[in-house]
Amino acid sequence: MVFRAFALLLMLGVFVQSQDYLTCLRNNDAFAELTTQDPKSDSRGPPGYPGKRGAASEKGEVGEKGLKGAPGTSDLTTLNHLQDYIIKVERNLLEALRNISDLQNTVSTLASDHRNVQADVRKLCQDGKTFHEKGWYAQPNGYQYMVTETRQSWQQSRDICRNKGGDLAVNGMRDLTMRRVIIASLFTGLKSVWIGLNDIDQEGRFRWVEGQSLISAEAGWLPGEPSNDGHCVELNYVNPAYKINDRPCNAQFSALCEKPAARVCA
Repeated sequence: MVFRAFALLLMLGVFVQSQDYLTCLRNNDAFAELTTQDPKSDSRGPPGYPGKRGAASEKGEVGEKGLKGAPGTSDLTTLNHLQDYIIKVERNLLEALRNISDLQNTVSTLASDHRNVQADVRKLCQDGKTFHEKGWYAQPNGYQYMVTETRQSWQQSRDICRNKGGDLAVNGMRDLTMRRVIIASLFTGLKSVWIGLNDIDQEGRFRWVEGQSLISAEAGWLPGEPSNDGHCVELNYVNPAYKINDRPCNAQFSALCEKPAARVCA
């Protein structure tokens, strides 16, 4: 029994020595391989096998709490907002369409009114209608008249009429019938007004400011006139018709201005 144990130990020793011998041979082969390498090559050997993973370290401390993020939006909320926006756009579109419809109706009405006005104007043009400007009064003879408020000399009165686009009255004074019509429609309480008649260029030869000479049929002098006490002619109120009279040109009277009535069509 002892002998068998001893023999077993001896065999075990031989086995260990043989393993060491083999290891030595392998090392010698590796050494020989290393010594036969090119001296210019890297002298380091091949990397070894990775070692075992070390033990885990202790857990670190908890870091500081980060900032809170913005609240998220659910798909349902986004859909609701989108639906509200669509409804708002549709409402605005309907309002714009209503406005366009109202504008179209207004344009149509204005166009109709314009056509009616054009038709009226054409009719007035065919009839030769006239109208008076503000402050002027149209008469059947195709002229309009104005009596100035200020009292001036004959020449100053004529300048006022010219500044208003007319002149001292001539055409309405040459026809005695028209003279009475103008007097009845314009004069209230006036005693004298300058008209467009004088004999400044030649004593006793009266001319209208438009250049034509006065004829007896259109004169209508006051009894005993002209008396040659002045060169400018006034229209004077007498029982109750107006007659003409020669007066000094520097006398202060209102003026009877005259100009063609404005025509509806040129």
